Amino acid sequence: MKKSVALFLTLVFVTSIIIIIGAIFALYEKFSHNTFYKNISQNSVIILDINKSLFKLSNKINEKTIKYIFTSFPISSNNGNFRALITIIPLTNRVNINEVYKNKYAKKYLQNILEYYQVLDPFFLENLILDTVDLDNKERIGGSEIVLKNPFFKQGKIYNYTHLKKILDYYFKITNDKNIYKIPWQKLFFFGDNSSIIDCNLISKEVAKFLGLQFSEKLSCNTLNRYEENKKIMKNLNIIPYNKNVSYPVLINVKYDTEELNITYDINQKRIKDIKSNILY
Repeated sequence: MKKSVALFLTLVFVTSIIIIIGAIFALYEKFSHNTFYKNISQNSVIILDINKSLFKLSNKINEKTIKYIFTSFPISSNNGNFRALITIIPLTNRVNINEVYKNKYAKKYLQNILEYYQVLDPFFLENLILDTVDLDNKERIGGSEIVLKNPFFKQGKIYNYTHLKKILDYYFKITNDKNIYKIPWQKLFFFGDNSSIIDCNLISKEVAKFLGLQFSEKLSCNTLNRYEENKKIMKNLNIIPYNKNVSYPVLINVKYDTEELNITYDINQKRIKDIKSNILY
C-alpha cells in the first residue's frame, strides 16, 4: 500500500515537473540569443508553472503522502544545453525563529543550541534576537537594539536568513565570537511570518534533541507521543502531523545555468509566499 501511494505521488509530481520543463525549454530556445530576456522570462515561467503545478498537487496531499513530495529532480534538454535541478525541501521540520519571542519552549530551544555550540555570550545574542522581533526601541540590555545604531535595520520579525546574518555579524563585531557561524541556522530554524505546525513525521533528530524531546527509535508522531514528557512541548509548539487546516510552507529550490530560485510555497494556502533569485557564480 505504501509503495503504491509513493508511486502515485511520484507520478503526479513528475507529470507536474514535465509541464514546467516544457515551458522552460520553449523559452530557452526562444530567448537563447539574449541572456537578459532569457533569464527573466525563464524565471517568470518557472514561478508561474510551479505555482500552477503545486496548486493541483495540493489537493492530493494528506498526512500519509506529504513526505513523498520532498525530493530532487535533475532535468536536461535533449541537446544538453539546458540543465536544471529542482528540489523540494520541508520547512515544517524546524522551529520558527520568530516564536522565540513568545514561546518559552522555542526560547529554550535557542538557548540549548547556543549552549551546545559554545557561544561565548548567549545572553547578548538572545536579546539581540528578541529586540529585533519586538517593535519597540527599548534595549533589554546595553547594545541589544541594533536599530539604534542602524535606523534602516528592520524590526518586527526576522524575515529570512539574510536578516538573521546581519544580527550575527553585529554580534560578532562586538564579541569576536566565531562560534555563532558554526551553528547550522537554516537547518534548525524557519523564518516565517506566521505560525505553522512542526510536522512530527518530518522533524530531525537534531531539532528534537534541542527541543528536549525524548525518543529512542525512528522519529515519528507515534513514537514521540509515547513519552508523556513530550506532550507539553508538542502541544505548545504545535508539533503535530500534516493538517490541511494549518499553514504548511515548503521551499522549492531551482538551479539552472547561473541562476538559483528559492520559492516558498504554502501547500495548504495554495500560494507563493516568497521568491528569491540569486546568481550562483
